[in-house]
Amino acid sequence: MTTQSSIKSVGASLVFTPAEARPKAAATELLIVPNVGFIAQGSSALTATRLYYMSFVVRTSITVTQMTIEVTAASGAGTGVMVGIYKADTDWQPTTLELDGGELLTDAIAVVSVTGLSTVLQPGNYLIAMHAESNPTLRYARGAAPFINPVVSATILPSFLYVAKAYAALSNPGTAWDTPTYATTPLQYYVFLGITP
Repeated sequence: MTTQSSIKSVGASLVFTPAEARPKAAATELLIVPNVGFIAQGSSALTATRLYYMSFVVRTSITVTQMTIEVTAASGAGTGVMVGIYKADTDWQPTTLELDGGELLTDAIAVVSVTGLSTVLQPGNYLIAMHAESNPTLRYARGAAPFINPVVSATILPSFLYVAKAYAALSNPGTAWDTPTYATTPLQYYVFLGITP
């Protein structure tokens, strides 16, 4: 498959933007979060009725085909998480709901996905949203968010961006996060994407 890169003129110079890549080995497509480098993994329990956000950047247009989580310790019967993707504004706050992935159940230990998606994301800033109904334990990978603690202390890195909110379907427009928490380790990503360039 051939992919294209974007070249545009800025004044007297050219700016080259590499095309977004879909990692693939033979017929196996790997999951990613565009332009986020992962450095560690683990699992942790979610806090019920907390709407979490995970930031990422799209440089050239992509199509999101899948959203996946891994449940490592189950929650109560019939409980789940709502997942989706929001466009983010210049304050990294959610605006338009670009993709509503619906509810992924967390009541059994399993890898859980919504597949068959076909949502095009144009270049820009985005937030993966995950709204927890209960307290399941999910696999996460740690990746670098594009901002740091304004007090520039030993706990310089954002670990979570969230807002407390009664469990419900994702709203459009989105609900602003109001609580960043900081640590020595970077943002925890719980939702991973399948894409095509």
